[in-house]
Amino acid sequence: MHRFALSFSIATLSLFWTSGVEAQIRTEHPRLYFVEGDLERLRADAGTDARIDAMSRYMTRQMADTAARTRSTTRIQGGDYGLMSIAAFVFLVTDRADVGVEAHRYLALLAASDPVGADLLGTRNRLLALAIGYDWLANDLSTTEATAARAAIVRYVESLSELLERPNFVVGTSRWAHVTALAGLLAIHHDDDSLDDVLDVVLDHFVNGYNPAVAVMGVGGGHPMAWYYGSNYAGTEPVMLWRSASESGEIWNADFLRESAYFHLYAANGVLEMPLMEDAGNPHLTIDARYQIQMAAMLGNGHAETFAQTLEGADGVAIEPQFAIHRLLTEPDPSTASPIETLPLSRFFAGSGFFVVRDDWDREAATLVAFKASPFYSQGHHSRDEGSFVLDYRGPLLVDGGYYDGMTSSTHYRAFSSRTVSHNALLVHGPADPVAPGYPVIDGGQIVRGAEPDDAAALTSSRFRLHGIVGHGDAGACVWARADLADVYGSKLSAYTRDLLTLRRPDGSLHPMIYVLDRADLVSALPSSLLWQFGLAPTRDGQTITGSNEAGARVRLDVVRPTEARFDEFSGADRYRVGIGARSGTYPPDRLTPSQTWPYWGRIEVSPPSDTASPVWSTLIRVGDAELDADTRAPLDVSGSDWMGVRLGSTIAVIASTSTTRVALPAGAPLVDGCIAGLASGATIEVAVGSAPPVTLTADADGIVRYEPGGTTPLDASVGLDASVGLDASVVEDAGASFTIDVGARVDGAARDDDGGLAPRVDAGPASGGAGCGCRALGARGVSSSSFVGAVGLAFLITRRGWRRGRSA
Repeated sequence: MHRFALSFSIATLSLFWTSGVEAQIRTEHPRLYFVEGDLERLRADAGTDARIDAMSRYMTRQMADTAARTRSTTRIQGGDYGLMSIAAFVFLVTDRADVGVEAHRYLALLAASDPVGADLLGTRNRLLALAIGYDWLANDLSTTEATAARAAIVRYVESLSELLERPNFVVGTSRWAHVTALAGLLAIHHDDDSLDDVLDVVLDHFVNGYNPAVAVMGVGGGHPMAWYYGSNYAGTEPVMLWRSASESGEIWNADFLRESAYFHLYAANGVLEMPLMEDAGNPHLTIDARYQIQMAAMLGNGHAETFAQTLEGADGVAIEPQFAIHRLLTEPDPSTASPIETLPLSRFFAGSGFFVVRDDWDREAATLVAFKASPFYSQGHHSRDEGSFVLDYRGPLLVDGGYYDGMTSSTHYRAFSSRTVSHNALLVHGPADPVAPGYPVIDGGQIVRGAEPDDAAALTSSRFRLHGIVGHGDAGACVWARADLADVYGSKLSAYTRDLLTLRRPDGSLHPMIYVLDRADLVSALPSSLLWQFGLAPTRDGQTITGSNEAGARVRLDVVRPTEARFDEFSGADRYRVGIGARSGTYPPDRLTPSQTWPYWGRIEVSPPSDTASPVWSTLIRVGDAELDADTRAPLDVSGSDWMGVRLGSTIAVIASTSTTRVALPAGAPLVDGCIAGLASGATIEVAVGSAPPVTLTADADGIVRYEPGGTTPLDASVGLDASVGLDASVVEDAGASFTIDVGARVDGAARDDDGGLAPRVDAGPASGGAGCGCRALGARGVSSSSFVGAVGLAFLITRRGWRRGRSA
């Protein structure tokens, strides 16, 4: 029997293992991460594999450098399990006696140590190092060494009893305690039976607790804790441990892990940095993220294999030795790699509520938007940032303002970085805003709830369920997402939606533009503001804000609504100012670690000129380089009674409603392209410009219309069409939209192929009456040119003349 009593009865658990685990765990060592068969293969490759050679050379340098060897002692005692794994791995694979001596020294240091309650992370990491050292060196240990290592593992597992007894399967630090305890318990199983019942409990917690929660949160491959902590809290470590130690080789959460690489692949910029959202300690790919990418490749995700190959050096040597070990153990046939360019340029991670949009797979040139609205409430490593987004082009442009200082009890964390005020989001200052226990200020943002979901059932319960992203779609040139945020601000509002409509290549531009529409219904006329967070100091000219980043990229925000908006800047020490009136305060950071060196200038709050119960913000965001400075065009408000949008030159961006049937635009220069989103699936809508005949369009299955009515010369002008001639109807196939072509001297409907050229497919059909023809678009690839023949045999050619060819949408 183990030396501490669990605070609950094992009989109350829905144990997966009803008769113990004796028959399910391998008896031989090694059994953690790899088995003897894997070891034989690795030894055979030791003379030719550059990664094994690199790790061997790393150990040579480590042992030859006296200062490094001294530091290694401190690192091992501080909980660095990486050194233990590298040394033991090199010894096992290469049989180098000198490395074996060093590995034994590391294990002896660990075995002589004791858990330190105040250093929870170090305690857990030392336990993992002990487990790896004992299991991998088991066949080379003396009786004294083995006894000391097993006793240390028992001490360390016992020290984690409180975390093992009271798990939170959604957040909580208990997960890593369970991972390291699992490693220790699997390592000594069959050699020491004193903690076998604890192993039963730990395994049950994974099978019936952590794994189901990951399955709910991880639909699509993402994680609600975003990129930094998400890969840690849904990491591959327990999966790898059980896969190798169990006789069945079972892989937990295989569907999630197969897709998890996409979370990082879609969000990585040109220097492989991730968006700094939620409690981000730094923007770099964590080792756990690299493990997930590699595991996805092993499970058959060819895009993940291509991505994994980019994480290695030119000689095939991984950046981190630990990743090299992981890759050696899980590497698929390199021929399984799939071109990343074959993927769509947006992805919705439904379980976590992230929607990521790119405009290119060329990471150096790509603009990306990460939009977040979770489908459930949670607090651990989350911020009150539902509906927020960040924007990156050659580095961050619109940023998260708060950094995670590693202390959830710090005033910086509780007053600023975990609050709505530090995000690109909405603030509404309600007179009855509650003060959350332990939080020193009211920021006017989203409500901090007292409870926390703790398992898969809670995540889907009405108590914690949020609306999140309620609509989204990708029509190639147009990408749209809508978040319903009415349930995250408490009783001070009854409705709030945020729409993001991204036009990837508007009118042949090299850069996208993003139209953002915020509409709220408040319980009364209250102070409200929309926040924009910048890394470097922006400039403002009237209703236009222009920002930049360290690479010189630009972002421009044109505030179309509210007109005559109020702009309040919070920079310098004031960037940490929170709240209004008597309930405000300035909360500078308690500490800033060296890894947190990214710039943060502060925020601009955009407010209506006076308090209102129905605030609306209509904002057009453009991205570019120096040429954006010379672009003096200003967007026009082209809104109607049940739709709202902007027009920039020859492009429109419109957010409609499911009841919208007509968009009437003022007369002006001919429109070239645009997007209308928010319609019902397959809905028909008319678009009229001035007094010109309307164009009839049909939304795709996601409620999006890609509007491309024509170019400079969509028809051969020499044809001289006569409207009195009864033409047959045509079917124009492309772009997911349907067109009514008014024949004569002009055409209001045309389509482009995937490269931006004119590409309709036109078929003969019955006349639709008068000079118009009923046309529909099916979203397929078109033919480069075609003709249609009227009832009297009239033929004319639709040409490419006058059309620009742009990059693929």
